[in-house]
Amino acid sequence: MEFDGFSARAGQRSYRHLVVQSPQTIRHLVSLGPRCTNASSVYKAQRCYAGPFDWIFSSPRMVLDCIRDDFASFLDRSAYYEVTRSFDAIGLPPGAAPRERVLVGHHRYSEMTEGVGRGVIFNHHNPLEEEGHAYLLRCVERFRLVLRNEEAKLFSLINIDKKLWMPDGLRLLFDELASSCSGRFVLLALNCVKHQGQAAVGIEPMQLEHRESHSGILQILEVACIGDNSGSYFKDEFDARRVQAIMVDPFRFDLAPDPLKSQPVLAAGTPSPGTSRWRRGRQDCGEADKKGSDPADVLASSVTPPSATGSMHQLASESTTAMQSRWGKRAVQQQVEPAQKVLSDTITLRNGQQMPRLGLGTWQASSGGECLQAVHAALANGCHLVDTAAAYKNEEDVGKALKTVSRNSVFLVTKLQSREHGNRVKVLAALRASLARLGVEYVDLYLMHSPSGGDVLETWDALCHARDLGLAKSVGVSNFSIAQLEGLLAAGRELPEVNQIELHPWLQQRRTTEWCDAHGVAVMAYSPLGRLFALAFGGTFGGQKGNKGSKRSLG
Repeated sequence: MEFDGFSARAGQRSYRHLVVQSPQTIRHLVSLGPRCTNASSVYKAQRCYAGPFDWIFSSPRMVLDCIRDDFASFLDRSAYYEVTRSFDAIGLPPGAAPRERVLVGHHRYSEMTEGVGRGVIFNHHNPLEEEGHAYLLRCVERFRLVLRNEEAKLFSLINIDKKLWMPDGLRLLFDELASSCSGRFVLLALNCVKHQGQAAVGIEPMQLEHRESHSGILQILEVACIGDNSGSYFKDEFDARRVQAIMVDPFRFDLAPDPLKSQPVLAAGTPSPGTSRWRRGRQDCGEADKKGSDPADVLASSVTPPSATGSMHQLASESTTAMQSRWGKRAVQQQVEPAQKVLSDTITLRNGQQMPRLGLGTWQASSGGECLQAVHAALANGCHLVDTAAAYKNEEDVGKALKTVSRNSVFLVTKLQSREHGNRVKVLAALRASLARLGVEYVDLYLMHSPSGGDVLETWDALCHARDLGLAKSVGVSNFSIAQLEGLLAAGRELPEVNQIELHPWLQQRRTTEWCDAHGVAVMAYSPLGRLFALAFGGTFGGQKGNKGSKRSLG
């Protein structure tokens, strides 16, 4: 659905002369906070889906940290704590009945909101409960998909608190989006000066700053407001209409649907005649998405249809019974052997090292039990590659599981956090800390988790030095684009052995994989079956571990 804003409908004058317009039609409208006001004001135009910063307390500093950290800390359930409970109607339409809210803080991010909200981050959805945390997971996954999408985006930020007005943070956030966001974007930030009375009607909005990069536009504006703001909406109708006229009217929209629900779901088994191989919608998720699963499913679902459950040996046994009744013993062996072969297959890296084609990823596998149990199950079923990262906070569990097998039988991967980028001293200290947590003397592959940490050349040189010291057999990168890989070449650096990127039927990244193949860089796919599709279509968290947990190496 297209619309050109609604200043005429709001009875407001146009501000097209003030706001720098995107040359492209905006396909994604994303709120970056720092209060609910942003979402409630901007999304009144055409709300399509919720994002992670819609209904929480945040700040530009916090948003920047979440993007650089790939939301690892944001989604860390051990970081949440209950601040207080409230029985009110805040955030609800006028006249709505009060309800109880559990107000939740975050050990990392509460201090980044400068005391606004008294330490509360989550004030509408309780992430301490399964439903609330599943909501956050869906919101974060949408944000990631939008960030990687080539379509034009408008990131909006409406500030109503003096303490949260951070122009320097906005500039850093803009630079981060310019380096990590695919396609063209606009970051439009509006500072609202409240309690100006009727004089605000005659005060024209001002432009405070305007910057442009190769892919984005930053515009910072300020507007006087007649009255106050509840935190969720403007109390004065003139203020609400003018903010909408500034934030929406100058742009032309053709908003895309929810990126989660627009992803196709892989149908298990052979499609029936007349049925598309790729199907969309909640009804196509399969029963496995609605049930819990054994940790072995993390491995099994990587090499079997999404609807399968149980360990690899159980699957082989059930398959044997089914196939014997129809095709006989010979056909049964053909059914089982390919899965075993995939686990033992390897590819050869540029330096001659052998890397398994299929492995276990441990992102979002919590420490203290879940991760340990999952890695144990994977190793017991013949998995030879385990991927972890310092940011996952589960390296110690991975190390405990590795003690049950020969070190030489497992290809071990871990990653450098973005905040630990820098010189050799800093990078070596980070790697040695990971080795200590893992309880090993070396890793088979050490990756730079993301280019978003900055100092890429210096950090890459430090990784190569760590390899030369024998602390890692191979070194590589993760989430690098073609431009960033070409930047290493242009600077006279050797290319990485591996580039680990998100890669699955709904995000194929053909240009990147073709470039890597042409230059001898092995592509390691994370989320090869599609990340979090079960949550997107109503499935359970446990039933889709294989989609987020498996790793696939492409030779």
